[in-house]
Amino acid sequence: DAVFDSQVLQLSTPGNTFQGVQRDFTETTLQVGEFLELTLDFRYVAGPANNASGFRIGLGNTSEPGMYTFTYGTGTSAGANFLRHDNSDNGGSATAIGVASGTAGSINDQLVHSLLLRVTRTTDGVVLSSKVDNDEFVSNELTDVNVLFYSLNQIQVSSGNISDDFAIDNVQLALIP
Repeated sequence: DAVFDSQVLQLSTPGNTFQGVQRDFTETTLQVGEFLELTLDFRYVAGPANNASGFRIGLGNTSEPGMYTFTYGTGTSAGANFLRHDNSDNGGSATAIGVASGTAGSINDQLVHSLLLRVTRTTDGVVLSSKVDNDEFVSNELTDVNVLFYSLNQIQVSSGNISDDFAIDNVQLALIP
């Protein structure tokens, strides 16, 4: 279980939607078979509003620019979707990639939850995978060469079209060969 201590980051955005935090890291170019994995713990400060894509986590590149984003449902609205944004601020035009396997879910409490986002490079493109807590992975493969990028240098955690405050902790990023 996650321990939220003095190092926790709490995001407070009264009345504002699509708000979050982002952090750049040293650019990493994925080779075939490698994946970059982002894990973190989070919780809502109060019960979240209903939205099928209320919570978002992304890995992107500020120079491509682009962002692979996983959205997850909040409140009583189940949802799970992958998006490919055409700019790294997660607010630009997004292409829905969808989920080819796994089921939608929802976070509807203030408990601590663990989230994982993985971008794996394949010979044909990238496989996007994510999971919340110990649920099954949801995933999809993206092979459209017109929208692919393999170099990543930014993480992002944000709300969707809700203005609920949340806290994050234990953020880890790992390149797995």
